[in-house]
Amino acid sequence: MENRPVDIPESHFKDLLKYWNSDPHKEKKKEISDTSDTVSSKDMFVATRKRKLGQVYKSSYDNTISKIAKMERIQSSQESEDGSHSDDAFASVMGPEHPGRMRLYG
Repeated sequence: MENRPVDIPESHFKDLLKYWNSDPHKEKKKEISDTSDTVSSKDMFVATRKRKLGQVYKSSYDNTISKIAKMERIQSSQESEDGSHSDDAFASVMGPEHPGRMRLYG
């Protein structure tokens, strides 16, 4: 109770703690964590940059399309070489991470 956010009433927070500690919630959480797959950075990049057909946009999409194509080529060459999948395609196209900066934001 000492870490309760100030804007949440104590009675509601107690109910929430009871729910988090209940067996059905723990089973549901375990089930979700067992079935959830991790999404690669490349897949996230592609999914968040989809455009709708017929929609008019202010900026060009050519740079994004070329980056996605480069990632696809790198990933397919890696899969053909060793038969496995690697997340290095995103890092090789987008460059290294910079500490203190949020990638893909803004």
